[in-house]
Amino acid sequence: MSDSNKKSAIVTGGAVNLGKEICLSLARKGYDIALLYNSSDKGAEYAKKEIEALGVKCETFQHDLTDSSNLKPLIDEIFNKLPHTNLLINNASIFDRVSMLETDEKLFDDNINIHLKAPFFLSKYFAVKAKKGQVINIIDAKISQGYSPYFAYMLSKKALSELTIMAAKELAPNVRVNALAPDTMESSKGDSDGTPIKTEDVIKELFKIIKNDNLVGEVIFISNNPLKEAII
Repeated sequence: MSDSNKKSAIVTGGAVNLGKEICLSLARKGYDIALLYNSSDKGAEYAKKEIEALGVKCETFQHDLTDSSNLKPLIDEIFNKLPHTNLLINNASIFDRVSMLETDEKLFDDNINIHLKAPFFLSKYFAVKAKKGQVINIIDAKISQGYSPYFAYMLSKKALSELTIMAAKELAPNVRVNALAPDTMESSKGDSDGTPIKTEDVIKELFKIIKNDNLVGEVIFISNNPLKEAII
C-alpha cells in the first residue's frame, strides 16, 4: 500500500471483547492499529499478534484513561509512529452496577474520566493532528431510558452522546464525529430487555459510518428489541 493510501485507527480498550473485534475488523480492511489498553497486558499482546498476522502494523499503548494529564503526549506518540492515523474509536469503558445512592466520588470520577473526559481530549488532540479524519464513540442504547442501576456509567454515557453531537458541529467538515449505541451484547452480563445483539451487528454499523461521508453528528442505535424506540 502506498503512503498516500495508508490508514490507521486508534482504538481505546482495544485489547479484549468488542474493542479487540473492532481492531481485527479494521485490520482486515487494511488499517494499521494503535491499540490502547490499561491493565489487559496479555490481552494486548495476543491482540497485537492476531492483528499483525493480518499483514498490518499494530502499536500498543498502555494508558489509564482515568488520568487525562498525558493524553496530548500520547496522541503525539501515536502520530509519530503512525502518521497516517485518520480514525479514532473511543471504546474504552467500565461497567459497575452501582445505584446513585451507592456511588462514591471515585466511581463517579472514574466514569466521567473514561467515558467523557478522555474521549473529549483524545478527540481534541486527534482533530489537531489528523487535520482530516473521523471519530466514532461507542455509547449504549440504554441512554434513551431515564433510569439505570448503573447510574454513573449511564450518566457519563449520556454525556458522551451530547459530546458527539456538539463536537460534530465544531469539527466538521474536516473531522466527522458520530457514535454507535449498541444494546446488551451477547457476551455482556448486564440487564437485557431484548435479544442480545451480536458483535458482527456492531461491526457492520461501524463500517457504514466509516463509509458514509455525509453522516455527521449521528448516534446510531443498535437493538434487537422491536419495542424500543430510541430518540435523542
